[in-house]
Amino acid sequence: MPDTEVIGPGRGLADPSFRMAVSRGHIEGWTSYRKYGRVDLDNVTPMRDCWEFGGVSFGDLDYTYPADGTAPITHFSSSSALDTGPILIEGCDINGVLVQQIPNIVGQTKTALTTPLWRCFRAFYLESAASFVIGTTGLQGDFYVYTDSAVVAGVPADAEVRTYIGAGQNQTLQAFSTVPADQTGFLVWARSAIEKRGAASITIEAWVRGFGMAPRLADSGSLSATGTSVFEETGILIQSIPEKTDIIIRAQADTPDTSYAARYDIFLADNDRL
Repeated sequence: MPDTEVIGPGRGLADPSFRMAVSRGHIEGWTSYRKYGRVDLDNVTPMRDCWEFGGVSFGDLDYTYPADGTAPITHFSSSSALDTGPILIEGCDINGVLVQQIPNIVGQTKTALTTPLWRCFRAFYLESAASFVIGTTGLQGDFYVYTDSAVVAGVPADAEVRTYIGAGQNQTLQAFSTVPADQTGFLVWARSAIEKRGAASITIEAWVRGFGMAPRLADSGSLSATGTSVFEETGILIQSIPEKTDIIIRAQADTPDTSYAARYDIFLADNDRL
């Protein structure tokens, strides 16, 4: 089989063989990725974006989306002086173009990104480890990507955080993303789950924000720890997701100490392939 295959819009996204070929990088002009995240909720917490830093024991904040035509996400650091080595940071630049950069962590030192970002929706640690022990290898401290602000021992103010990795996790848990410039997104799979030992329910909302537009509610639903605790949807979103559109998952619980987890798969097509 050739390394890549050039196709037009006629091939169906419902075709499992096509999806597999895209995932393996065999279809020119198409890519795919999975987004996932979680948030710890409390019944006194309002609707929250699904990212770990939005939890009641963390910043308890929604994600802050910088204004269009700006790129204020500029620096990163760890709360531990022991953390060094490469980390992949993914987002969109001031023009909405997808950027992957791999700088080195310098412990608690505030370090500039190679490319300032308009959006930042994924990061994961790349340092090799001699042993496989979950929670003890990799990042020893909390890792932050943030705006150009003051830090104390590597930690910025909560309101300046734009990406967060908890100590020992080595990967962001942020269930939001942005379709890059010059591409169109298609949602092909989504899953929501409530995490609670005991009775609880969660209200879920999916929002989208087109470039230069106000956010709009795209879907809503609910989960119950004593009823339907997992919701899964397979298929194709009828409407395509235009370039530079934000995808935002939010949740609210009716009971303290309740967690919500979301994940979804998106296929991206270069606009000149459609």
